[in-house]
Amino acid sequence: MIILVGGQKGGVGKSTIAIYLAVRLKELGNEVILIDADAEQKSTHRWSKYRDEAIEDGEKIKRVECVIDSGNLRSSLPDYNKTHQYVVVDVPGRDSREFQTGLTVADLLINPVSPNAIETDTLTVVNTRVRDAMDFNPSLRALSVLNKCSSHPKIKKADEAEDRISNYEYLPLLKTRLHYREAYADAYAEGFGVTEWDNKKATNEFNNFFQELGIT
Repeated sequence: MIILVGGQKGGVGKSTIAIYLAVRLKELGNEVILIDADAEQKSTHRWSKYRDEAIEDGEKIKRVECVIDSGNLRSSLPDYNKTHQYVVVDVPGRDSREFQTGLTVADLLINPVSPNAIETDTLTVVNTRVRDAMDFNPSLRALSVLNKCSSHPKIKKADEAEDRISNYEYLPLLKTRLHYREAYADAYAEGFGVTEWDNKKATNEFNNFFQELGIT
């Protein structure tokens, strides 16, 4: 299964979602490869180095294979999928070649969205790209997830964003919301997945997100 994590906007947490999704799949005993297709940032590949160092230091966590692969992903992603059950791809946060070509062979797009009007407005482009990709790849499924939401009950930005996202036919929104938590950044810096980190709220919500994807 090829899972693309990306969209039109950077800074929405696509890299951490891709990483923690790959870790969760690996925890469940799957053969997983993580593709860093963002040649400029390389956040995912950098995390894999942190993880290798943690393993060398004696941490009892599983290695997650990670490679850099950018440009036209249409031919390379299916090749990775021949040897791995799951191919998780972190694509650049813009309307990139990697995003467009990846959509033509992906089984699932996960589109992280931060809850503000500036970012939800960029979904017009993503919605169009998904619609067009489905002409070549009718099995493509796309899902949006609200990420970096405030946990303060009086802040309603996520509710407002949910209303705006409902206007995009090809980007249905998951019920689970991922909140802004230090655990997501802390786990990354140590080479862990958030489900391996000692934070029950972050672990529980990410597991709820994972279950809602319905991919296993």
